Amino acid sequence: MEKKKEDEESKQTGGSGAKKSTATSKGKGNEDADVQSEPSTPARQEPVTVE
Repeated sequence: MEKKKEDEESKQTGGSGAKKSTATSKGKGNEDADVQSEPSTPARQEPVTVE
């Protein structure tokens, strides 16, 4: 479930670049990608897995 959500998000941002927030940082705001990629993944995995 989480992988599919990440795939959809990464596709919207720019493929695997969204996860690394490196290729997106050039086109989009690296802050937006970093904040959405780093905290979004772990923060979502913990609550989603616990539930």
